[in-house]
Amino acid sequence: LDKLSRKVLPDLHNKYRELREQLQNTEGINDDEGENMSQKAGKVHELKISLQELNKQLIHASFGLEHCFRELGQMYEAVMYVAGRNKPNELVQQIHHLPQVVAKLFISGFPLELMDGDAAHVPLKWVLAVLDEVKQLLGDVRIFVLSVLGIQSSGKSTLLNTVFGLQFTVSAGRCTRGAFIQLVPFEESFKQKLKCDYLLVVDTEGLRAPEIDSEESIKHDNEIATFVIGLANLTIVNIFGETPGDMDDILQTTVHALLRMKCVRLNSSVKFVHQNVKAVSDKTDTGRQKFLEKLDKATRIAAKQEKVEDKYQSFSSVIKFDEKSDIYGFPCVWKGDQPMAPVNPGYCETAQTLKSAIIEAVEAKKEICTLSQVQSHVEDLWKAVLADDFVFSFKNTIELSAYKELDAQYCQWSWEFQKEMIEWEGIARNKMQTSGGSAKLNELQRSIIKEGHSKAHDVYDRLMKSIKNFFEKSEQRETFAQWQMNTEIRFRELLSERETQVERFCKSIISKKQAGIEGVKMQEQCRNLFLRNVEELVHEMGEMTLTEEEQEDKFNQSWAGWLQELKDNTPEIYKTDVDIESSIEECLRTLFKDQMPTIIRKLELKPLKNRQHDLKMKIKREDHMSTRTRWGGWGTTTITEEDVAIAQRATERILVNIQEYFDSEIESTLYNKGVVHTALAKMKALISKSEDFQFTIIYEIDLALTVAGYSFHRFEAMMEKLKMEQDPIEYVIKLKPSFLVEFKAKYSKSCQEKATAKKICSLLETPIHDEVISSLGVNIVQGMKDSGSCYLQSKSVLKVKVLYDLGVKGDFSLYKDYLCNVSNSLRHWLKEYTLQYCRKCNPGTNKSCITVFANGIQRRLITKISTAVNDCTRNLEAVKPYGIRNWLDDFKTKVQGQIQLDMEAIQAFLISDQLPESFDYKNFTAEVLEGLRSVQQRNEKKFDDLDAASMNWVKEPWNLLHENLVGCCEQCPFCKEQCDLTISNHSPHDHSVELHRPGCVGGWKSSETKEMVLDICTSRIASDNIKFLHKGKFYPYREYKTHFPNWHIPPDNSFTASCYWKWFLTKYTEELAKHCAMKTVTIPDGWNLEWEKVKKDLEKKYNVKL
Repeated sequence: LDKLSRKVLPDLHNKYRELREQLQNTEGINDDEGENMSQKAGKVHELKISLQELNKQLIHASFGLEHCFRELGQMYEAVMYVAGRNKPNELVQQIHHLPQVVAKLFISGFPLELMDGDAAHVPLKWVLAVLDEVKQLLGDVRIFVLSVLGIQSSGKSTLLNTVFGLQFTVSAGRCTRGAFIQLVPFEESFKQKLKCDYLLVVDTEGLRAPEIDSEESIKHDNEIATFVIGLANLTIVNIFGETPGDMDDILQTTVHALLRMKCVRLNSSVKFVHQNVKAVSDKTDTGRQKFLEKLDKATRIAAKQEKVEDKYQSFSSVIKFDEKSDIYGFPCVWKGDQPMAPVNPGYCETAQTLKSAIIEAVEAKKEICTLSQVQSHVEDLWKAVLADDFVFSFKNTIELSAYKELDAQYCQWSWEFQKEMIEWEGIARNKMQTSGGSAKLNELQRSIIKEGHSKAHDVYDRLMKSIKNFFEKSEQRETFAQWQMNTEIRFRELLSERETQVERFCKSIISKKQAGIEGVKMQEQCRNLFLRNVEELVHEMGEMTLTEEEQEDKFNQSWAGWLQELKDNTPEIYKTDVDIESSIEECLRTLFKDQMPTIIRKLELKPLKNRQHDLKMKIKREDHMSTRTRWGGWGTTTITEEDVAIAQRATERILVNIQEYFDSEIESTLYNKGVVHTALAKMKALISKSEDFQFTIIYEIDLALTVAGYSFHRFEAMMEKLKMEQDPIEYVIKLKPSFLVEFKAKYSKSCQEKATAKKICSLLETPIHDEVISSLGVNIVQGMKDSGSCYLQSKSVLKVKVLYDLGVKGDFSLYKDYLCNVSNSLRHWLKEYTLQYCRKCNPGTNKSCITVFANGIQRRLITKISTAVNDCTRNLEAVKPYGIRNWLDDFKTKVQGQIQLDMEAIQAFLISDQLPESFDYKNFTAEVLEGLRSVQQRNEKKFDDLDAASMNWVKEPWNLLHENLVGCCEQCPFCKEQCDLTISNHSPHDHSVELHRPGCVGGWKSSETKEMVLDICTSRIASDNIKFLHKGKFYPYREYKTHFPNWHIPPDNSFTASCYWKWFLTKYTEELAKHCAMKTVTIPDGWNLEWEKVKKDLEKKYNVKL
């Protein structure tokens, strides 16, 4: 094909030049020279027609292999478009292999047409399909993109072929049309050094093509320049000769494109190649200065067109540019006249210099894009080029992508903060629980709070360094810069929250300890009583000789009697001074003063203690609903069963919010009147915000009593738990193994070292077990995050995974929770995902993951305790006289914070012993270490039976993940999709949703026909005549900001429902209509999508593997 073109193109070009000269001569003839005006016009017309015909011949004669592949691409796009609207047919099966064929050619070195030069169009489906196949063959390789831009026939392709040994067409007359890409692999040694696998070279058609008219040419050139400069990491701008007009044109187009990249915060770099001039070393400083002045002038013109002239007045303000190192002067490629002239060595030497500079640019690039990122970039960039306002369109795309990255990074920072403070809380809890009497509690509280604040500041300072480093060194630092201050402010607010949490945590532990002081005294009395009982039992047995089994039987018989006697003679230890029921009623009286007569009557019929334990309430049409405000306006509109269903869902949303509030606020086992008061006030506020209905006073009262009843039962259960913790009977039952060890040691008069070690280990076993369970939640979360689960990176990806799983299950009833309350649905999914993770078998140990984590935590804990045991024994050598009391004091100091020791019990069992002077502490230490190994083995057997679903977590891992990932729970006021942002308090950044749902998914329907609304929020905001109902009045959607000031919903008619919601509405039209009390509408044919296509769309949009 190229050979055929070379034969005919030179003659055609000669004819074209001759006709152009004739046309110019004819147009230049004056009437005075005898040419009639009408004859002149006719001849000009004939010549123009001849030129047009000749231009067609030139295009046809330029036919090459790339045109064949272009046709394949168009066929592929057409078939896939039809397949997207209907079910796939046989034709799809016939062409699905084409991208793979072209991908193999592309990898082997054949250029791929990125932009159709004749139509000025990028066939995205085709190009992305080919690149997908390349990714399958090579993997998601790292790529540096290099592009070249210049006037037509200025030697761009020749330059690339010379520098990289490529195969771009440069035959006589064969000018590049559109844009072509070629893959250049780096050698293996270079890959390691550059951290890059391939160079992707983009060759473009020449600017200012004569066959395109001037107005179209300017627009066409700007599109090409914007596209290739935006796509490239480095652009070579090729200038041929020193013709002022050509140079001004190329500089103006280049600068305009670079300015657009600057406006959208996309970092680009550029090198100018000036061909057919002397070497760059010969250019004077004056010449360089003039060249820079031209760039500055072009910058001012471009800035005025883009309406940013106040920001950019010089080229250096647009891009980092060094006129000494970024301008290359190339001599002519031929040394002498063609066709016999040899290649100019100077051209080759300068080409090598340029190549070295390009390699240096690759090496200096901190973050190299992957092939997947290049694919996304091509798609986003081309869509933005086609938009009316490139800067607005692409800036939104870039900022959205960047903010998602920042959001995921913030999620990681906040988890680090959260994790370290949870670990500190465990240490602080152990310290406070093992502290002395009530006289020192206030001092201890102040000390621990101070320590907590110091810890929070240390973590904050360390993470702030990471944050600043991220903003300063990121490749997208210019885009991120606009959010740096807000991120730092939010992190300071997070520090303040953590400090407040430290204070609440410490006060709750101390108040609980103060409340249980009497119980602790009674426990001590009972413990001493049982120790005396053990001594008496040993004394009664005298010289009897019993086996170990008989000893245990004798002990157990006596134990039953001791325990019964204790139960008969022990009064109730813990008595609260707070009447919970009366206190909650007082909260109701404060908030519902005018409604108290009705509340009192209802409480007389059904007191709080007789009300249900959960937060559920069934709507009663006659009692709870008065007027509809959402669909039909005010008045006496009849309330239908459909309206009752809508009101029920609104009530469920309110109660879920209250449930989440209780879960987040209740930290201790003591009653807190303030929590109840706030919960009731929050409920009132949520009712007033309801956009669904105007509810009755009875509704508000019944809902308040539901919340009050739940509060009563929850706090009463917590108080019962505290009673159990302080109950002396439960306490001595827990110490039974230690009493048995004490009995055996005294009866058998065994080795003192061994007996003492056994007592210590028996008293350590339960605290070690409890500490493992306490630490398990945060360790499970860290393990899940370390496992590389992409679903736990950010909220948006988590939501996609939840929607995907709902789609796979194919049950509409499972969607109801998500449609009603996204946050609750995410929490449920996180719980199920965590339980699956905990149950998963670890291949190395053949045990469940939760067991492996528990064993690992215990192993690390026992290692620390063993180290403390050895250190305490070594330290005794420096203490004289020394004894077991010294050893215990030192041991307590070393392990305090690691486990929650009952030091009173340890001292009671050990201090009373009269240890002989011959007591061997080294032998004792060896026995303790041996005993710890036995403790470890016994606990491991218990951990084998751990069940994540039924065990009593101290910190439930799914709630930790929910707190870390979900963050903001606000829902779009129209479609009810939840805000995408992970950060709970992201002010002043407005709530936003990347992909809004069709209105009907959020419950919206036509106020007149009651039919489903298929539009999404962004298209409705862009409309001039569509209105929404808010508090009984209709307002234009464009004015949404007046009523919902904290939401950002950009007006954009180009957005339609995502593939997922199109599929959902096609599949569940009838079910959704019934659920939301709407009439069905005809779903567009193009929405009937295959699930596999929906899956691929989700994976592509969110860069996740489902």
